[in-house]
Amino acid sequence: MEAFILALLGRRINSMYLLAIRAGLSPGSIRLVIQRLERNRLIRRDLKGKRNKRVMEATGRGRRVLAAAFTGMTEDTLSWDLESSLRALWSALQVSKEIGLRLLDRIASQRKERAADLELIATRLSPGTNDPIVDYRFMRAFCKALQLRAEAKAIEEIGARIEPTRLQPEVNATEPYSPQTLANDEPRQVRPPLKTGLGG
Repeated sequence: MEAFILALLGRRINSMYLLAIRAGLSPGSIRLVIQRLERNRLIRRDLKGKRNKRVMEATGRGRRVLAAAFTGMTEDTLSWDLESSLRALWSALQVSKEIGLRLLDRIASQRKERAADLELIATRLSPGTNDPIVDYRFMRAFCKALQLRAEAKAIEEIGARIEPTRLQPEVNATEPYSPQTLANDEPRQVRPPLKTGLGG
């Protein structure tokens, strides 16, 4: 969340009101984060404007922390929460397109690997047995695998819109319980580029 707020401040979303209206962050949920950023001298708050509206800006130290925030991220440090992952991805894109796309690939890869593990679990369980716990475990693994596959596909689609020259994600021929796959020679759709706020 700290990196997300630092990136938002860099886009002039710089007051509690704008953080709520433009970014959907409730003041109550980010108040402690703002205080921590200010205490660590990563942001400063000043009174500006006719109504003495208090606005924030990232300090030089805050901008350096944001730039370095994504260099050491691995699959183990990524969040499984989709909203948190999207915030991290957007923040990384504000640092640079290259860093953002690298993080995007990690997020998608993380979800596909976990989906494969859950698919394996689901294939070892037999739904419709007399054991309701086995049925529940199957349903849980099956649905979670499909959810993670869908999230990975959506994230890769974002990458294709940010960088239209990127290769389209490969179709996994071993998707669970789905014998139908796209033909290898299906023409690639051209997608409109996604605006990231980055120049060039």
